[in-house]
Amino acid sequence: MAQKKQNPHKGMKKIKEGQPSTLLPWIETGRSQKYDCGWFSVDRHDRKSQLSKASHDFYLVHTKDWVNVVPVLDDGRIVFVRQYRQAAQKFGLEVPAGVIEGNENSLEAG
Repeated sequence: MAQKKQNPHKGMKKIKEGQPSTLLPWIETGRSQKYDCGWFSVDRHDRKSQLSKASHDFYLVHTKDWVNVVPVLDDGRIVFVRQYRQAAQKFGLEVPAGVIEGNENSLEAG
């Protein structure tokens, strides 16, 4: 049976309009990498609210740096490339783009 997710705000006092609030950062209690395919990775961060004392997992996606190039022709037209995207399972038009590799800077990569 699936576990019911807790409301991270349960037990917190409601703030009335115009009343100052006390905001505190969540405390990290752990972290682990869940996936890495070379293009991106997913990390799980375990955090605890200092206000409600509730603990929750948060997932962060880290990607490599990349550039998008917007080529504008002399007559003002913009060049697009037709690219197949697996998630959408169809072709689309987009500006040329690519991952920045090694010691390239964004101008060299573009």
